Parts: sequence; C-alpha cells; structure tokens
Amino acid sequence: MKSAKQQLEQLRREAYKAKHGKEVHRFFESEMKVKSPRTAAQLESLICEYIELSGGVCTKVTTSGRRIVNKTPVKDVTGRQRTLIEDKWVPGTTTPGTSDLIASIPGVKGAVYIEVKMPGDRMRETQVKFQQKVVARGFKYMIAESLEDVVDLI
Repeated sequence: MKSAKQQLEQLRREAYKAKHGKEVHRFFESEMKVKSPRTAAQLESLICEYIELSGGVCTKVTTSGRRIVNKTPVKDVTGRQRTLIEDKWVPGTTTPGTSDLIASIPGVKGAVYIEVKMPGDRMRETQVKFQQKVVARGFKYMIAESLEDVVDLI
C-alpha cells in the first residue's frame, strides 16, 4: 500500500496529465514531490490539496480578523507632502475554537471539521468546546497531526 505522500504525488501527476494532456516532464518532476510539512499551515495546505485532488471540497477557516490601514496626506512644517498611516485591527467574527479546515469528502456524509495540530501541540479550551458541539450535533470532527490521518478517512 502506498504512503499518503506517494498517493498525493500520484494525484498531482494525474492532475497535471488531465490539465496538460501529457505526462510530467522530468524538469517538473521535483514539483510533484511532497515535502514534509514543518508548520501547521504547511500541513493544512497538503491536507486541502489531497482532499481537492480526491474530488472533495476543502476550505481554510481564518479566525484572526483583519487589518485596516487609514492613510491621510498632510504637509509637514517644511511644506513637504507626507502620509500619516493609522493601523486598526478589527477582530474576526468566526466562532472561537472553529476548526482549521472544513471539508466535504466524497463518500462521507455531511461536513468534516478538521483541526490541524503538529505533533505535540495541544487544543485550546475553546477548540475542545467547539469539538464537543460539533460531535454532539452528529457531525464528523477529527484532529489531524499528519496527512496520513486524513488519507485514512478517505
């Protein structure tokens, strides 16, 4: 049986062939290789890519809010034009503890909520409460520490 990385590499080759109508040229072979993720964000990207290439839909949930930059042109005492910049942070409106990814996977009924953690990371209290709420309502929730965790689900 192929490893999760090998399966993703195969899916990348198949997607390339479907898009370009030919096999991957040797110059692009390195782009088909799956690199080991060093951060949770890299792991999230690999998981979403695998789900999408397997025929599913995956979306990354951003909960951090957004930055608003206000620029005001002014003249200084010497008469030169300057720009005053005011930064403002607007908190996000996402439910605290929401999972990192929400996916629809072929063959799996309903949405799957995926919390991505690097090995050794722990869930915050708000994430545990969100997990309990999702599971209590009958949806699937999983904690993925590797690509293999998601491949096993599919």
